[in-house]
Amino acid sequence: MRIIPKQYQELELIFESINSEKARCIAFASPNGHSGATSLAISVAKRLSGRNERVLVIDLNTCNPFTGSDIITMPNSLAKWSFGDISCQLNAQSIDDFYFLSITQLQDLALVREKDVFDMAILMLKQEFDYILFDMSPICKRNHANFPLHLLMSVTDLLLLDIALGKTTQETLDAVISELKSAHCKRFEIVVSQMYMPPLGERLIDSINRRFRRLPKVKHRLINIVNRQQWLFQGV
Repeated sequence: MRIIPKQYQELELIFESINSEKARCIAFASPNGHSGATSLAISVAKRLSGRNERVLVIDLNTCNPFTGSDIITMPNSLAKWSFGDISCQLNAQSIDDFYFLSITQLQDLALVREKDVFDMAILMLKQEFDYILFDMSPICKRNHANFPLHLLMSVTDLLLLDIALGKTTQETLDAVISELKSAHCKRFEIVVSQMYMPPLGERLIDSINRRFRRLPKVKHRLINIVNRQQWLFQGV
């Protein structure tokens, strides 16, 4: 995981959006994961805490819970907590310059699905912290353990959708935007944090498969020629 340097213009633009929306509850998500949403959340948290703000990061990513990195060192043990009582305030643990709650230690996930319980918890946390950042599960990866999207959107002032060019297709992006609208997302902005470009060999084979599908002999001959050129499959 890489932290975005404080002086990056992209981070300044994000903070302009946060300030213009007067956003205190900010969610970070990606369509399919591994696009950099967690890195962005931690970078924003560190930047906010640098302004002497009290910042809480809540990891709600059941698909890939945050366990630390070379930049952020996690405690050896994390305290149990729940949205259903005051433990969500008392057991938030200090990590570097901000506070943190992990999905791995969340108790009573079924209880959280009750909107009144969740709303009350966020209200209490707002009394304790200036900003609450949610690191969400990838929107396109659905499982029964995921935190309900409509509940999270009901308290979120701003969602930053992190995508990777060359990896996130237009079809996927359209599906995600449709999901967000169905969940009554108040406001979202797209952040491009990565540009993923497959090796030239993979792209050549994909092009050959599309262009020569009616000429199978020519297609297989060209693919064999490409496959023999190992340098075409080396990453840049």
